Amino acid sequence: MGRLFAIWHLVPLYGDPATDPFSMAEFEPRARRTRLFCDAYGLGDRGELVDKIVERQRAGRRAIMQAADAGDPAYQRLRDMGAGTGVQRQIGYVLAHRSTLQDALT
Repeated sequence: MGRLFAIWHLVPLYGDPATDPFSMAEFEPRARRTRLFCDAYGLGDRGELVDKIVERQRAGRRAIMQAADAGDPAYQRLRDMGAGTGVQRQIGYVLAHRSTLQDALT
């Protein structure tokens, strides 16, 4: 599992009250957990980390949509279940809290 994918899913950076273990009212636990993840895995260059997380999220969404469009039944189910929309919401969530996340990483 790539580190960016791990941060996205294990911190988690979802912003979805149905699946997120933290209150939507506060982002700080996620920022703190992201910093702790980076510390634990020795990720020293964090200046562009938020952009890289968003890039990874966009790549994941793009992969789902392309595979679904190509006729892969598993990805069609994911798309039909709202995975593309969900990832797009998660991207928005990270972008909305970019400064808090950046501050925690510096």
